[in-house]
Amino acid sequence: MDSRFLESLVKVVDTGSFAQAARVQHLTAAAISQRIRALEIELGTTLLLRNGHSTKPTEACLKLIPQAKKIINEVYSLRNNMKHNLKLAPFRLGVIPSQWSPVLPKKLHLLRESTLTARVSLSINISTALLEQISKNEIDAIVIERPQVQINDNLRCIHIRKEPLVLLHRDSESKSINDIVNTNNFIEYLPDHICTNMAKKYIHDHSLNPESICDTTSLATIKVLVNDGVGVSLVPKWPGLDGCLENMKMAEIVDTKYSREIVLITNDNGGRKELLDRLIGIFQDFNHPDLHDFMI
Repeated sequence: MDSRFLESLVKVVDTGSFAQAARVQHLTAAAISQRIRALEIELGTTLLLRNGHSTKPTEACLKLIPQAKKIINEVYSLRNNMKHNLKLAPFRLGVIPSQWSPVLPKKLHLLRESTLTARVSLSINISTALLEQISKNEIDAIVIERPQVQINDNLRCIHIRKEPLVLLHRDSESKSINDIVNTNNFIEYLPDHICTNMAKKYIHDHSLNPESICDTTSLATIKVLVNDGVGVSLVPKWPGLDGCLENMKMAEIVDTKYSREIVLITNDNGGRKELLDRLIGIFQDFNHPDLHDFMI
């Protein structure tokens, strides 16, 4: 019996549909259905009752679920125990581009020495790709914006910090944030689709009507465009922005509901607590203007 099939069964029961379970596990609904059917054949009983778009567990299924969850947890525990020999297993870390810093490799080198990890393997990618990698156990931890989708039960989501929404502009007149947004060319920041677009939410909530001239997923590109006087933009206050304003001005949105949350998501269940605590400290200190003075 494949524990992944049991996990798919639990997801269908928890979410109430094959489609939702498929989204959570990054599979197709057909693949989930095939897994459930294979379990039903192997166990010799019907597990789910399908009625249109809704799905309900049978009595046999409800009796099976607690044991299935126990098996799933034991499998994850076994996988984690196999990775506890830190001197042999590299720690695989993924970060989104806005959480990258030129000093990050040096910090990770110090982290490796202080926690006796063989090496730290670093990859930079978008949130969707990193979340898929960690769901498939292809990576050990990721630093991303908190996703607005359900994550696997075996993953831990740990708060790192909040990044407030700020307006980047070069307007020389004394105007309100809303006036600057409405009277200048607007450069729209597009976060990953699994994350909340805080700038769009702010614009909607304040009934603004900016003239959007372009959109991009790159905060670095927006910084260059605003600095060159192309337009203004509402973006999260990502690390290092304070020291890179040059010709720009920055106005912070004081309402914290428009802040984005940066989190560390890991599939480690406590076996590397010291390493994870130090890793969180690295990214929390990225709020400080002078990153080069930071030592682990």
